[in-house]
Amino acid sequence: GFGEEVESWEDLLSDDEEPASKSSEGPGVSDGRDMRRAEENRSISEAGRYLQTWWAGRTASAPWQHYAEGRKNLPMSGVRQQVCEAVSEHPVSIICGETGCGKTTQVPQYLLEEALAAGRGDETFIVETQP
Repeated sequence: GFGEEVESWEDLLSDDEEPASKSSEGPGVSDGRDMRRAEENRSISEAGRYLQTWWAGRTASAPWQHYAEGRKNLPMSGVRQQVCEAVSEHPVSIICGETGCGKTTQVPQYLLEEALAAGRGDETFIVETQP
């Protein structure tokens, strides 16, 4: 339960969950492949499916299409896919760019939009820091 001490993260798994296999690099070291494999194979929650359906309807609307068209002119839009892939592969990422390019305004939106479209909106947390 909440507040109980655990000896390892594996103690936090329910009885029907299995831990991802360990990397050959040693205990507790992973190159991220196990985590990505688990992510690809897991099912979408009811809340995730609801948000995914809501998002599909929202992005199909005329106002959203107009909004999305305007965002294509922003500097960060040219690297959207690269940023989303980098964060997917490396959940803790540092994104550098010129002042005003959209690091703090566009990147979080891109990440949330990708999560919503994939049915992961209910489990997505985006934390942004600045110097």
